[in-house]
Amino acid sequence: MKRILLLFLVTLNIVYGFSISFDPVDSDEKDNDTIRTLNLDEFVVTSSVKETNTLKRMPTAISILSPRMLESRQVQSLTSMSGMVPNFFIPNYGSKVSTPIYIRGVGARLGA
Repeated sequence: MKRILLLFLVTLNIVYGFSISFDPVDSDEKDNDTIRTLNLDEFVVTSSVKETNTLKRMPTAISILSPRMLESRQVQSLTSMSGMVPNFFIPNYGSKVSTPIYIRGVGARLGA
């Protein structure tokens, strides 16, 4: 689990670093744009059987969704997946810029 978290943080750091270094912005455009967005094409998390067995001993609820399950239920977005995962809610209202996300009752707005 620690390896997955470390891999995620390193990958995010690399992607974020490249997006900053290869995204030139004019000074006029920089003043008008106050919201920074990052687009990721695909994010893959892998695990071994040994690491998965430790999930049974975790003191919290964990939901595992396989690609086959997502395809059979025709999940196309995080909003549609929020009905499958307990304590995970993304309402289907508002703009894409300020969509709220709630996990275990704690929420935050994207782009805010």
